[in-house]
Amino acid sequence: MNVALWAEIRRLAEIESLSCRAIARRLHCARHTVAAALKLDQPPTREVSRRASLLDPHKAKIDAEPGVSITYCPDQEL
Repeated sequence: MNVALWAEIRRLAEIESLSCRAIARRLHCARHTVAAALKLDQPPTREVSRRASLLDPHKAKIDAEPGVSITYCPDQEL
């Protein structure tokens, strides 16, 4: 859910006094989305999570090897 959708759902519910079903029908979204938006007091924030690297499980082994580094240098030829 983005901020614009959240704001429109809140406006329709508070100013036009529409039901959750009517809002969902008008905005072409699920009733659960409307209910979740009405539960939020503030606009939703985008949470960016860091993806795990494929090397993360093996990082300790790589770090233990002398002279081996996993840093990436785009100018360096392999």
